[in-house]
This record gives sequence, C-alpha cells and structure tokens, in this order.
Amino acid sequence: MTKLKEVGVIDKITSLGESNKKGLWRVSNLLFRFNSFWWMWNISTVVSGHMEEAYDQVVLPYLNDCMGKVFEEIAKQYIEKYADLPFPLGEVSTWWGGSSHLKKR
Repeated sequence: MTKLKEVGVIDKITSLGESNKKGLWRVSNLLFRFNSFWWMWNISTVVSGHMEEAYDQVVLPYLNDCMGKVFEEIAKQYIEKYADLPFPLGEVSTWWGGSSHLKKR
C-alpha cells in the first residue's frame, strides 16, 4: 500500500470530522481507476466491435459509481481554488452517513 500511495495510485480519504484511522483507501489516479474499473475487463468486447453493447451493459449501469467520485474531486478542487466565500474556508472533504445531532435540527 505504501508504494502505491507514494506513486500516486491510491490515497486514503476520511469523512469530514473523522480521524484518519476510519478512512477508506481509494484509487486516486483517474486513468488507473478507469482502466481497473472498466477497460481491462471489457477490452475483448470493445475490440470485437461491440462498443455500444459494452456501454449499455457495463458502463451505463455503473456510471455514477465511476464518475461520482470524479465529480466530487473536481468540485473540491474548484471550491479550494476559486470559491469567494463570505467566511473562512476550513477543511474541504466528503461526509458519509448521518448524524443524530443534525437530524434533530
């Protein structure tokens, strides 16, 4: 894991406000994520000329799983770089799960 982290293939993410021990490992390199998620498992279908079938059966049902994290990262980078907020920006991160404290509000 250490070597993969050093070369930028994976990273550890944590939910906002959680300790680093509770984090999740993810594939951070987007090209590597695409290849490991989709391309390497479907190359024979694509090469045989069945690209539309591969898209409909393999890509489309999992598009949100694959691209949702990409969108989150783009939004995070945009906020960190360009957001002109009327308050100081603290940590920009994801947040998983619910909070009984917040649900009472």
